[in-house]
Amino acid sequence: GKRGRLSQDEYNNRMKSSDYCLIMCGDSVTSRSLASAMIAGCIPIILGSRWRGLCEPPCGGSGWGWEVTHRPHFPYPSLIEWNVFPEVNEMAFAEDPVGVLEELFRRQTYDRRNELRRAMVEMQLAWVYGWGNPVDSQEFGEAVPNIWKSVEHHIRRFGSP
Repeated sequence: GKRGRLSQDEYNNRMKSSDYCLIMCGDSVTSRSLASAMIAGCIPIILGSRWRGLCEPPCGGSGWGWEVTHRPHFPYPSLIEWNVFPEVNEMAFAEDPVGVLEELFRRQTYDRRNELRRAMVEMQLAWVYGWGNPVDSQEFGEAVPNIWKSVEHHIRRFGSP
């Protein structure tokens, strides 16, 4: 593999063995790391406001790849209460990442962590498209039906795109 890059198996194993996973905004409204964390049972720590459709500093607006909609970009909004997951301020994190995470972990109790994990276990299949060979497998997860539910939710709430 590329220097410094994890193999897919190592990436998956690290997600599964971690209590928390830092989920950064990318250059689009989809995030493989968020889906991977949810499937692995790794509690996502949301970094920044772009997931909520905002663009607080250091997000500069244009060039960041996301449209500032003032509507959340989280998947499955009708199925998952995203506000229960920890979020850290992107600017504060850029200035003092260790201090920001230490403060977050001080506030996260053992019971709270277990509560989030239980909620994630209930939603794991929501992220899975299927198992086996994608060409001929007949074993499906719940991702596609949930995508359609999310589209329906969006249209009812905001109108058609």
